[in-house]
Amino acid sequence: MPQNVANQKAAKKKNKFKAVRDCQQQILVADDMKFVIVAMKALIENIYGVSHENVTYVRDGQKVLDEIKDNLKGSHLPGHRPFTLLILDFNMPYLNGLQVMDQVKEIYWRSGESHPPFFMMQTSN
Repeated sequence: MPQNVANQKAAKKKNKFKAVRDCQQQILVADDMKFVIVAMKALIENIYGVSHENVTYVRDGQKVLDEIKDNLKGSHLPGHRPFTLLILDFNMPYLNGLQVMDQVKEIYWRSGESHPPFFMMQTSN
């Protein structure tokens, strides 16, 4: 009986992040601090198992807007996957996280896209 319980616990732990690994979501991570980008990359790709092809990393708010605009340009193409999650640093050069969030919502509204991405704000200060 204890062996069965141990096997069940191991199987449960192995499948804990299966939904995250199997998703085909596009994630954009923005932070101006390199060590945060490295930590987020390790977490998203190594711990959660999300493919590096599904994650974009940028270092400032303007680059977030550039990536969003480029991504929306391809929205009519087959197999296109829009960004579904933006993980934004609150304090970034050029535009802070709140300014980026407001502008991203505006870009989506003007483009006619009905589902803007989810936003997660972080700060390391």
